[in-house]
Amino acid sequence: MNFCTEWEDLLLRYQELDPVERDLIDRHLTRCPECRLFLETIEEIDVDLATALTGVEPAPGFQTRVMARRSGPQRLPAPWISEVLDGIGWLSLLGLATTLISYFAPGWLTARLPPAWPELEMLNRAGVILMLAAVAYGVRSWSGLRS
Repeated sequence: MNFCTEWEDLLLRYQELDPVERDLIDRHLTRCPECRLFLETIEEIDVDLATALTGVEPAPGFQTRVMARRSGPQRLPAPWISEVLDGIGWLSLLGLATTLISYFAPGWLTARLPPAWPELEMLNRAGVILMLAAVAYGVRSWSGLRS
């Protein structure tokens, strides 16, 4: 069934629509046979369900619990997620500190390089820049996930 997906929400709530929305969807239904068929199918399913469930009563408080969940706050993430995110953040900060110390420590790596290999110093600086970028990305991701 190929109905217009942008109208799906209104079609599913057709019986509950206010007059303005109802008029809007009714005008669309006059021009769109696929949506009209979709609405007819939904209404048939509603009738079939009502017939099949005649005499069935929900448990006391069922409707209240369902409506509270529907309109209540969204489900909170599992408690261990915040611990994992804290760990990622602390590891990123530790990586940043290590990178800064190795970069700014006077001659820590370059003093150990033989004079014939100056390109290794350039590779070290490029590696430090890449490490800083990775750490910055990790910190940004961690702070974005925490909010």
